[in-house]
Amino acid sequence: CSGDFTASGGLIGKSAATFDGTGDYISCGTNSSLNIYAGALTFECWVKDDGKDNTAWNYLAKGTTTHIGGNSGSHGGAVDDAVAAMTIYNDTDGNNILYGTSYINDGKWHHIAGVIESDGVTQKIYVDGKLENQRTNATAFGKTNASNFVLGGNDSSGFTGNFDGTMARASAWNVALTEAQIREMMF
Repeated sequence: CSGDFTASGGLIGKSAATFDGTGDYISCGTNSSLNIYAGALTFECWVKDDGKDNTAWNYLAKGTTTHIGGNSGSHGGAVDDAVAAMTIYNDTDGNNILYGTSYINDGKWHHIAGVIESDGVTQKIYVDGKLENQRTNATAFGKTNASNFVLGGNDSSGFTGNFDGTMARASAWNVALTEAQIREMMF
């Protein structure tokens, strides 16, 4: 795949889940195959964000320690301008939050991917197949948790983060997908 991606429609919305932002989510359970908490990982999905009234929400989440989602309150832009975000938690550094740069709450489909490289410290975020930001954390990712892996929200009581929009083709990988692989997975 080369060139720029255009999110003007297509087949993605034909088999998607719709979330209303009021507490609904899809639980994938706690099977050990979903306990990706050390080394490399990739979370990815297609989203069509209908806009939010709160400041942060989840697309894919493993408890409060690992998730990708959107953020409209902490990235330095206006509250109405949401960007993709990836959060990785560890006991030494706390939350390591990485923000994308493109506004994603425009009512169009966007592909979001969050990656942790095999070194456990390099964190990357991709929007529509392009690397938008990366950082190297001080401490390797490695926080286990027994929470459900969920789509569209957060099942940990007391935490907000429910998505208001439509999601398709969500996946979690125990490898760090490259930019070329992410672009290939988009189609």
